Formats: sequence, structure tokens, C-alpha cells
Amino acid sequence: MPVATEEKTIKPVLLHFVEGLSEGWDIGVSEDFSKEKKLFAYQKQAIVNTLKVLYSFYERHRADKEEFAGIYAEYYDLLSPKVRNEKLLSLLSEFYRLEGETLPFAELCNRMSFWMATGSGKTLVIVKLIDLLFDLMQEKAIPQKPILFLTAREDLVDAFRRELVEFNISNPSRQILPVSLAEYEKEKVQGSLFRRVFYYRMDLISDERGDKTLDFRSFLDRDREGNLLGNWYVILDEAHKGGKEESKRQFLVSLLSKDGFLFNFSATFTEAIDIATTVYNLNLSEFISKGYGKQIYISLSEIEGFEKKEEEREFNKEEKQKVILKTLLLLAGLKKAKRKLTNLYHEPLAIYLVNSVNVEESDLKLLFEELLNFARFIPDTLFKKAREELAEEFRDSFYILGDGKLVFMGEILMDIQIEDIYREVYNANSSGTIEYQYYEKNDQEVVLKHTGANTPFALIKIGSIEKIKKNLLWEYQETVLYEDPKYFERLNEPDSPVNLLIGSRAFYEGWDSPRPNLIVFINLGTQADAKKFVLQATGRGVRIEPVKNRRQRLKWVSEHLPELRDKVDKPEVKALETLFVFATSRKAVETILNELTKLKEVSEYSQVELYKNPELERHILLIPKYKTKGKSVFELENPPKFKLSDENYKLLKLYLDLMPKERFALERNSDLEKLREIVKNSGRYLSIDNECHYRNFEKLLKALLNYSKAQVQDIDESEPFIPLPEDAIVHFKEIMVKKELVEEFKRLAEEVFNAKEMSESEKLNKTAEYVKKGKTFEEAYKLVIEETSFIRNIDGITLEKRLSHYYIPIVYTKNTQNLVKHVISVESEVNFIEALRGKIDKLDKICEYWFFSKLDEQKDKIYIPYMDKEGRQARFIPDFIFWLKLKKNKYVIYFIDPKGSAHTDYERKVDGYERIFVENGKPKEFEHKGLKVEVRLRLFNKDYSGGEKYKDYWVNSQALFEDLVV
Repeated sequence: MPVATEEKTIKPVLLHFVEGLSEGWDIGVSEDFSKEKKLFAYQKQAIVNTLKVLYSFYERHRADKEEFAGIYAEYYDLLSPKVRNEKLLSLLSEFYRLEGETLPFAELCNRMSFWMATGSGKTLVIVKLIDLLFDLMQEKAIPQKPILFLTAREDLVDAFRRELVEFNISNPSRQILPVSLAEYEKEKVQGSLFRRVFYYRMDLISDERGDKTLDFRSFLDRDREGNLLGNWYVILDEAHKGGKEESKRQFLVSLLSKDGFLFNFSATFTEAIDIATTVYNLNLSEFISKGYGKQIYISLSEIEGFEKKEEEREFNKEEKQKVILKTLLLLAGLKKAKRKLTNLYHEPLAIYLVNSVNVEESDLKLLFEELLNFARFIPDTLFKKAREELAEEFRDSFYILGDGKLVFMGEILMDIQIEDIYREVYNANSSGTIEYQYYEKNDQEVVLKHTGANTPFALIKIGSIEKIKKNLLWEYQETVLYEDPKYFERLNEPDSPVNLLIGSRAFYEGWDSPRPNLIVFINLGTQADAKKFVLQATGRGVRIEPVKNRRQRLKWVSEHLPELRDKVDKPEVKALETLFVFATSRKAVETILNELTKLKEVSEYSQVELYKNPELERHILLIPKYKTKGKSVFELENPPKFKLSDENYKLLKLYLDLMPKERFALERNSDLEKLREIVKNSGRYLSIDNECHYRNFEKLLKALLNYSKAQVQDIDESEPFIPLPEDAIVHFKEIMVKKELVEEFKRLAEEVFNAKEMSESEKLNKTAEYVKKGKTFEEAYKLVIEETSFIRNIDGITLEKRLSHYYIPIVYTKNTQNLVKHVISVESEVNFIEALRGKIDKLDKICEYWFFSKLDEQKDKIYIPYMDKEGRQARFIPDFIFWLKLKKNKYVIYFIDPKGSAHTDYERKVDGYERIFVENGKPKEFEHKGLKVEVRLRLFNKDYSGGEKYKDYWVNSQALFEDLVV
């Protein structure tokens, strides 16, 4: 969709907005997809973010687009498109309130974008989104509307339908039926559209009807006044690109979702409106930074010889040969590296993507000539020169997407000899020539085989092989195969002999493999129309799977498989976790560099992972385990109580006495008798508290309805506590730091982590060592003090090593919250951390061991269930959790929640805690494998202004931990 193009960096406004939201519907997001697939954490987070936005739009802003658009105030004008085309302007004026030639962004703000890298599993997220929308409609949380899936190509439609089939097989009670949009009227007449999703190709949506083209007006509704409504939930998948006609279609799709909601998925957003409305960012840069893909290196070697005409090529022949030899040499090194990693990773593969195939001097022909030349003979001087230049290049090179230098490649490269290229690349032991094979019934694949080998080494996959056989391979030995070897289909099999994959653009769509470690673009990426393909191909090359079904780099995988930790930093591992990209010319290189760099610039912040405290592994950290399926308040022996004022109670009782049962069922789709039971048994279900007064009766009624339907979680009596799971505290892996501070922040975090305690005599000895090395005494002593300091500061942010904290360093700030996220940044929390210093000696004295951790309500999973003011089951995530192993087998899980002057909903949270963890006015004692476990809760603040019932929960710095008696 066209937008204003003034120079201004667009931020993902909606994503920043969502990160500040903690409230929402109490709807759990399951990671289950099918028997074979589960959602990755990032896919699940995309759905969680979706829930938050829909809650904000429909619940908080009551679907008021003018009000919701207010969150985009900074970019409002930029996001309001100018429409110059008179015909399109006339069409839009039928539906929108235009301001001259400008379409106000408020008309378009009911949308969200999912920026997800190629290979990140967008289609799974789309299917789960559809399932979620049906759930929300069934719960009447969002309006009933049909769902439409639009995509750019037929193969994407097929991919969508395949994922639906897999989902449906594993979820028989949650079937989603795909129906062509062309069948909409027929389905509508037949009855309910529930759990049906309509699909179509985006390019076949227009403002007039054709053979397969559909007129968007056919799918609009009318309100009571006869106004046309775009009443769809529309999901777009890679359907946002194109020229003027496609821009027009973008507006038509916006019209279809004008009174619904638009969900836009793509790997390559460039328009301001798509970036600003991004609700989840996992573009290629983020995908790699979170460990889900190989790191990307772009070689500065240029394959210039392929750009020259016949008469010009001789001049550049050696340079061209050398670069192709570099790619073969690099592949041989990667394959040898793989041999040292038993049962890990893939067999490395090199991909050569060419622009021209069938012309006389095609890129494919020129590449084939060089592969043939090296199959026959590799000059020793050229080989050594290529190897030395590569090693020199890697010595000072950095990843374009990733972290660190490639100096480790030197060791791998210098181990390569000429015979390794024959053995690892050509599957042969010495020089020879090339012959070719093809299956008689497959006209798209031909394989190349070295005459000294038993198996082929390269697969050419293009549109048709007939011209290649005629123009390129006619003079070489041909073998026709009468049994299909399925070389392309079997590329991912461990015994695949193919080391080189050669093709044009066509074959790469929809291909999924972790094998590519090397991509060579020959005359691709030099023109604007090739940018999309270059980025997509690069994106497909980053996929990784070091261990079966574990699609992250080994550093992340080893968190779950500790036996692999000692391999993380091996040169061979780093090499196989790299995608090396070569391109034809500097212009092509710059195109790729610029496009990839833009991805990094979208966000103002970079993600930093802090260090998990190594001391934790020797100790037991327990958390409460709750039943996965809750019970209704009517089934519970001790139900949570719904709070309301005396005035609310009297009005509610009168309303329920007078309301006819049938009318209530029709208007509310709910059971009136359940509400009457609640009021009748008010002592069991209700708590009269005049501080909890609902001024709006409709809100009171809705909250009580929520309460009557709530599924209340309780402790799992069969196993009330479990060891802390790896995914329970994760925010320290996703600390977001302003980009300009990232490198310094990382350096200081590492220094703090490595800081060691020293006695005064040890400090003096260390100082003497530095003096012997030429430092002055002052310089040496300063170095020692820095090495032993547990605290570093940067721009008002403190990084501190607390030996008892879950991760190191603990990070806090009072005044620079805009520089760092997911750290301790609320004043009352910082005050608590400072007060805790005075209690360390006490805890050390009374505990056999103790640890604590900051908890992040947006990221972490440790909580206490409670009933919120809107009658919904909610999760209370205190700011801190302590694990205190006292003497005599006593174990206390101690939650502390510092509060500022506004004590948000704290009484209901305390009620939730008491219902589960308090018995007869004292902490309930649970048995767990010989330990006597209690769960305690305290609210930290220097002043308390609440009622008598809750005063014992409030502590200041003096009273902190004074309730612990040994």
C-alpha cells in the first residue's frame, strides 16, 4: 500500500505497545499443533502478542478505530496514504471518510503485521491464529465474522492446505474446513460458516468479475441503514508486494476488513504501514540473533568473470577461476569439519544460483566450464593462492547478520589439500572428467558425475533439461536411468551424494533444507526485481538443525542437552553454523548488504543474553505446579470470592429477580440460574467490600458472568511442586539494549560475570604481577580493583554480580528505562534490591543455601492464580522469587512484590495466594521428597495505607524476612 515517503525511520509501534501490556483474556496459548509438530517459543509469542492486541482493540478500545489509532500518533501523518489515482480515490470515497487525497490512518489501523523470516514457520502460526479466532468468537470475546486467507501464489495455497490437513488429523474436535472464496455464497446459504476458512489468491481479487477474478463487492455485508460493511477477518500471506495494480488490491483487501481485522504475514516488509503495525518481529536479523538460523557472512570476493562478454573474459579468467575454486575449497573444508562432529549437523551443500540458463553464453555454461576444468586439474599455485586469500579474508571479517569474527575459519582452511576437493566435492580420489545422468521420466533434473567416482556430485535442477543436454552436455558421456533416483527429493537424506545444487530461481520456492552452507549468486541480485529472490534464497539457506528436531544453533540446544556444551565453541561447529554468501559483483554484494542491514535497523534495540548462575546446578529450586485444567467456581470446595460493594449487591439482586430467564439467555447467551445461585449463596461466592464498587452496572454484570464461567486453577495435590523448568525464567535471555550501548553493555556484563573475590593479600600479589609486566603500581592496582569489582555502570544502568541471583549480572536502573528493557527499572523494585543488601548476612546465617530471581510478567511463567476485578482467572507474577533452604529440611518459596504508591489490585492477588497457600491463618505446609515446603508472599513498600486484613503482608526494609524463624 503506498505511503508518504519522507525520510523518517519507522519503528514497530504496535510491537512496542504490546510489550507494555500485561493484561488480556485468560486464554492459554497451547504449543501443540499436531502429533509431529509443536510451536517454537517465538511462534507461540506471536500468538500471545496477537491476543494482547485483539484484547486492547475490542475490550479496552471497544473497536473504536479513532481511539486505537492514538497509539500511532508519532507517525500518524506518515501512515496516512495519499491517493493520486482519481478512479481509486472515487472508489475509496464510497467507503472511507477521506481528507482530500488523504486516507486517514484511523481508517486502516485495525491491522497487525507479522514480520517472520523465510523458514520460521509462518503457516503454522497462521493456522493457530485461525484456531484462536474461532475460539475468541465462540467465547464472544470478538465479533462473529468470516475468515479469509489470501496469498500470492498457488503453491502457497497448497502449503496452507497441507498444514490444515495435518492440524485437523491431530485435532479432530477442532477441525478447520478450507473452502474456496468462490464458494462463499453457496456456503452462506447452506448455514453456519463457523470453523470454515475461505481462501483465494490475492491477485484474483479485483473490483470487477472475470473468469477466475472475483469482485470484492460480492463479499461485503450491509448494516441496517444499508451501508456496505467489510466484515471479514482477513489473513494475508506474502500478498503485499507488487506494482500499481497490486497497490490497488491492497486497498480492496483493506475494504474487506474495514469492519473486521487485517493480519498481514511476510518475510520482507518495506512499507511504513507494515513496519509500524508489526506485532511480532522475527525478520531474518531477529531470527538469527535468537539462534534459529545460521549466521550470515558475505564474501567480498567477486565473480566478475561471469559478467564479461566472450572477448573480454580471457583477461579475467584466472580471477574467475580463483573465486569458483574458493567456493569448492570452502565446501571441502566444511565437509571435513562435519566429519569431526559425529551425530551432529547436516552434510554441507553448496548452491549455485544462475540468472541465465539457455542462452549461448549462459551463466550455467560458464559455471559448468569451471567445474569441468577443476575436475580435470587443479593448479597447485592457484589453489594455494585461493586458500591464502580466503584465510586472510576471514582473519578480519565479521558476520553481516550474526555476532563475532570468522577467524576460526583459518584453522579449517589450512587443513585442506587439493585431494580433499576431489574427495569431498567430486566424490572422487583424483582428477578425471565429467559425465551426466538423468531419469528418463524427469525432464527437470540432470546430475553430474566425476568419472573417477561411483556417485554423482552435482544436481542441476531447472525448468527443462532438453536445451542443456543439447547446448551444454552434448559432447559428454550420457547415462539414461530407468529407475527414479529422486536426487532432489532425497537431498536431506544423510546418504545423499549431492554436494552441489545448481539451478535458477524456479526450484527454490518452497524448498526446505538445513544443508546449505554456501550460496553463490551468479548474475543475480544486480537488478531491483531480483532483490526479493536474493533475500528469500538467503533466508532459506539459514535453516539449521544440529540435532534432530532441534532447530537452533548449538549454544541454544545445549541448554537442554548439557552434554553438548563443550562443543559450542569448536571451530567446526561455528563453521557449520555459518552461511557463506558469494555474489557476482560488488553491486550485487552491496544490494544484499544493504537489504540485510536494513533488517537490523528496524528495531532501536538489540537482544542481549545474560549468564545463568553456574552455582544453580548444585541446588534444588522448586516452583508450584498447578493443575492444567481448572474447575468452575461451582465445583470448588473453597472458591475465590467475587468482590463488589453493598450497593452493587442490592442492585444486582433486584436485576436478577426481575429479569426473565429466556430474555437473559437471548441477550447474553448465558445461564441466568448460575448468577442467581451466586447471589443466593452470597456467603460462599461473594465478598462485600465497598472499596470494590462498580460504577457501571454493565461492567459489573459482565465481570460476574466472567466469574461464573471462569476455570479456576488450583495446586496439583499429586505433585504440588516441581524443579524449576528451563523455560520458566527466560527474560534474562532477551534483555533489550539500545543499539548504541550494546557492545559496551556486553563487555561490561562479561567483566562482571568473570569478576572474582580476592583477599587483600591476593590483590597485592596480583598487583605485583602487573608491575613485573611493565605497569606502574597505580595502573596495576587499578586493574586489580576492576577485575574484582562486582559492579559496573553505563549511562545510569547498573550491572551487578550478586552471587545468589539466578543470572549474572542483575541489571537495574531508576532513570534510564528507555535504554534497556526487561530489567529492574521500577523505583520500588530498585529500592528493594538496595534494601536486600542489608539482609544478605541474615539469609546466609539462617539458610543452608538461598537464591533469588527477578521475574518478568511479560516473559516468565512463575505465577499465583487469582481472580481479577473483571471476574476472570488471571496470573499474578510477583517481581521477585526467593528459594530459601532453611535448616531441618524446611524449604520456603518466598515471593516478594515491591509496590509503588498505586497498589494495583493487590487485595485480589493476596486473596488468590491465601486460597491456595494459607491454612488456618498460617502458611500451609506441603511435603516434597523429604522437604517441608511453604510458599510465602510479601508486598514491599516503606509505607502501608491499606486495610487491617492485609497489613501483615506489607513489609519495609527493617521487617524484610523477619517472619522467618529457624
